[in-house]
Amino acid sequence: MRAAIIIILYLVLVTGRAGAQGNPPADLLVQAQQYRAAGNCNKAIPLLEASLQQNPDFTPALLLLAQCYNAQQQYQKTLERLQPYHTVLQVDMALLLERAKAFAALGNVPDAQYDLERLLELQPAHAPALTLRADLLRQQLQNSAEALDWYKKAIAAAPDSGYNYAWAGWCCNDLGRFAEAVPFLEQALQKAPALKAFVLAEWGFALYGQGN
Repeated sequence: MRAAIIIILYLVLVTGRAGAQGNPPADLLVQAQQYRAAGNCNKAIPLLEASLQQNPDFTPALLLLAQCYNAQQQYQKTLERLQPYHTVLQVDMALLLERAKAFAALGNVPDAQYDLERLLELQPAHAPALTLRADLLRQQLQNSAEALDWYKKAIAAAPDSGYNYAWAGWCCNDLGRFAEAVPFLEQALQKAPALKAFVLAEWGFALYGQGN
């Protein structure tokens, strides 16, 4: 009887472990995507780590993991997790973008620019990369003139992005080119309702700069 109980307990233990580790990486990714869509990266991350433990080359899980760490502002963790994937990063634009975001957030402008240059070599009209390049120039390097040029490139690549219009208008104002700012801000007001307060403030500044 005692031996039978021990055998039963052993089987329960083994079955439990198999259930915890037996989900294929793709199934774990689907669960993680659901948590990420709900804004719950805390629950998504362990699933993604488990997926990559089973299959370290499963890049969709790696990408979502990097996105989650960046969303949580754990930028150093993003870099640490991507570090072993040097070869993949030479050709995977989505992973390059996430690493560039992490570098930029940590103030590492040279490495962020390096990744963006590589990404734009792969796809010159990659709108998120163009926007991030413009943001770097505006925020980190305080170069509004060059930033404006890159926001214009981003607008050409993604005409519906109100964010780029808004910051292009800001750059124009910062450069004293108030009349040039207004058309950008008009577009931003239509395409980016969430930025309405910011855009109206910049529009008022542009009008004031023109003496209106």
